[in-house]
Amino acid sequence: MPIQIKSSQIFSLRKFFYLIVLLIPSTSFLFAQEKGSSSGLENTEWKVGNPVMARWLTEPFFYPAVIDEIADGKVHVKYLDGDIAWVTYKDLMPLRVDIGTRVNARWQNGKVYYWGKIAKINNDGQIYIEYDDGDKEWTTIKVIRIQP
Repeated sequence: MPIQIKSSQIFSLRKFFYLIVLLIPSTSFLFAQEKGSSSGLENTEWKVGNPVMARWLTEPFFYPAVIDEIADGKVHVKYLDGDIAWVTYKDLMPLRVDIGTRVNARWQNGKVYYWGKIAKINNDGQIYIEYDDGDKEWTTIKVIRIQP
């Protein structure tokens, strides 16, 4: 069963992501589903400060972000790469990652994304990705995206 950190607890992003990668025992991203909801996410209790995976504009990909504001059925997020956007609840999912999670990551913090899987997680929150083409690297959650 995944461990969830309550939004009432205040952490710096670095400490929070350190806890995420150390404490989540699942082997893949887990998506919250609430009964009675068409997309499964509208009724989730999203709060300012929650770490999330958020869709970027019309892309099929979700990127790590933090909820900055909630107003009129929309959610303002700050992506870990520095971008910001207003999204809907259906464009959010909880941020949960562990060994075996399939990701699309920016090789050496560059601009091009490549598919791979998280193979290791370091005590300082770094993730080790084994890419489909055979390359491997230590990096951070900031450079990943997922496609559910």
